[in-house]
Amino acid sequence: MSTLTTHIQTQAGRSNTPPVINPITGSPMTATQITTFCALADPANNPFGGGGGPPGGPPGGGNGNGGGPPGGNLPGGIPMGQAPIQADSNKFAGNPPAVFSGDREKVEEFLMQWNLYEGINSMHAIMRNPYQKAMLFLTYIQGTNVTEWVGSMVAWLQLQVDVNGRDTTDNWLWYNVHTSFMHQYGDTLQKEKAQAELQ
Repeated sequence: MSTLTTHIQTQAGRSNTPPVINPITGSPMTATQITTFCALADPANNPFGGGGGPPGGPPGGGNGNGGGPPGGNLPGGIPMGQAPIQADSNKFAGNPPAVFSGDREKVEEFLMQWNLYEGINSMHAIMRNPYQKAMLFLTYIQGTNVTEWVGSMVAWLQLQVDVNGRDTTDNWLWYNVHTSFMHQYGDTLQKEKAQAELQ
């Protein structure tokens, strides 16, 4: 029996003493609540062995075979190994894509790197805002061969939001920037490959 349980029972058994306060809610406890609390606080009455958690995995220590992940839950009831990425973090995870300078032979590599970067940071506030995601995408496209296209895309995005009043959360903004990039560089690459194969 825990020290807390003994204290509660002692306080409950005295006359002319202040009411027993629930250590969780801070409210006075009734006689029934005191009995229930003391019963649950006793490890002998706890179906989870006094230190485990609700069902959903063995209470720590593996699966009995000397291996396997520990059971139990993280604070907030989140199963271990499934903690969500913090959406409010200002830091990006993973490696950002290498800057694309207009070399069409590197379009596929650039897009693969971007897709990985976008995926691992999908909960980041910038990635969840199509306008900001499009602007971020454009920061990885630099060089004299792409300056004109990037400039036109930045101007187009600003026009849609600042002048036309389109919401920055409208996925249409990101879709059009991505589609324009594919038409400008990806489609040309496919045509060049096809022509090379024919020759």
